[in-house]
Amino acid sequence: MNESTLLTETAHAVYVRNLLWAITERVEQERLSLDAALAQLNLSTKELTSIAPELSRIIKATENTANMTDDDCVELANELDESVEDLIEQRAWAASLQKTMEIGQALLKRQAVPKAAKIPRTASPFNKEGEAVVGNNPPCHVLFEAVAKGGPNARKLENGWEDSSVNPEQAVFKTPQRVKGDWTVFFDNALTGSWTRVEGLSALHTKLGLFCLAKICDPRNQMRHPSKEPVGVSYEDLRRALGLREMSIEKFKPLADSLVRDWADLKATVRGIMINGKPDGIAECSLFTISKVWDKQFEFFEERQQIGWLFDPGPWAKHYFNRNAKPWLSTLQNTVLELDHRGIMRADTLVLHIATLLFAVAGGDQFKEQTIARTVEELLELAGELPEPEHRGKNWANRTRARLETALDTMLASKLAAAVHYGPTYPGGAENGKGWVEHWLSATITLTSPEAAAFLGRDIPDPVAQLPARLERKRKARKPEPTPPGERLDEPTAARLRAGIAQRFMNQTQAAQHFGCSQSALSRAANGINAPKPELAAKIQKFLGSLDTE
Repeated sequence: MNESTLLTETAHAVYVRNLLWAITERVEQERLSLDAALAQLNLSTKELTSIAPELSRIIKATENTANMTDDDCVELANELDESVEDLIEQRAWAASLQKTMEIGQALLKRQAVPKAAKIPRTASPFNKEGEAVVGNNPPCHVLFEAVAKGGPNARKLENGWEDSSVNPEQAVFKTPQRVKGDWTVFFDNALTGSWTRVEGLSALHTKLGLFCLAKICDPRNQMRHPSKEPVGVSYEDLRRALGLREMSIEKFKPLADSLVRDWADLKATVRGIMINGKPDGIAECSLFTISKVWDKQFEFFEERQQIGWLFDPGPWAKHYFNRNAKPWLSTLQNTVLELDHRGIMRADTLVLHIATLLFAVAGGDQFKEQTIARTVEELLELAGELPEPEHRGKNWANRTRARLETALDTMLASKLAAAVHYGPTYPGGAENGKGWVEHWLSATITLTSPEAAAFLGRDIPDPVAQLPARLERKRKARKPEPTPPGERLDEPTAARLRAGIAQRFMNQTQAAQHFGCSQSALSRAANGINAPKPELAAKIQKFLGSLDTE
């Protein structure tokens, strides 16, 4: 279809659409009958009945265009709107359509018909350094922790979701880690079947919540309570932020609708929390107040097309994000949103939840000025990876330990953490004697955020995980020879391999691709659990040799 034909169809479509709106306005607002409205516009019933199929034909013709679609005419149609509305009032169909064509041709001479995205995008909240600002306060932290402890295994986790004492069919979360106050998190409008929604929570919910929180807290939006205007987020914004660009927008919309609906309905009620130096409480506090955004440009007889949402901060903003006090804020790294959210990538999910709950939406600012020490048990519980003892399988400890160490290596490599220190009681690589699981769960891991490293004046040019003291002494005592194929890596060699992977690769997935093996095979070899196969052992030996030459 050439530009002249496209212009004709566009002008005709704009005219017909505005004519329909004029009829609707007279019937709905002026309380006229349909006949009276038609008479006022000098239209007959016969002419009205011809409008719908004509409009359908116009839309179909423009959508079938080889290089342009109906969306390409949006800007042109908008410029025609005002003139068309005036022409409709003149009650002359043919003359109005001709005049519309003349206006369109004049516009076309000045500039070509523009191409507009069907689903718009808004400005990214991340700066050139990949950093954004997010709200960091107790209510936001507890809501994100509740999401982290959801999922298919939500009923089996320690200090996780449980049945409500009031309504056994309603799920509640009441035990956030190291947060003062009497908390109850629940799904509003879900007195029955709320467990289905809890078990449907995933890493995608965390990513979406972080991105939309960053949009709200973007300094360019000047958002403070009480807010004047909400922040718009489109489907395309979310599709890119969640790393789902390959998914068609038609398939993505239902997924995004479900994620947004869950955040809108997830509420937290707290009593006995200190706010502005006084004991206080917040009832039914959601992370966001959300409303839908509709595209009226293509609203004819069919249902309106939703293109996104408007986000306002929830009730927490009144206390922690207002114009009269210093807001509670922290920095979010775009790297967090780039982590693999799929269930099979459990190490990346661990990174997502640990980084979010300790260094982004931590509920306080302590992590900015001091190191954070947690036992392995506390870290796993916080990230929703600690089942109750009766739900732990035979190899749960070995698999979870490998995932946790991979996650901490990933945090170092991606600079989400400046340093990771394993406590002196942390078990060695292949240590699996009687009682080792209890020792491992009670062992302490200390994490240093980039902000704390800067505050404490520590120079950490190349983040490397610090091993337990006894293993550090062994490594310094002698330079280990590469382990021959068919044997497990001894701990000093495994430690060098893990440190090298943390320095060279963004995550263990990239490392596994480099070594030509699966992530689990590399993880088990690097942690001394299994002996690497001959091909992998040779590549490990070559890799360790390259570290010695640096």
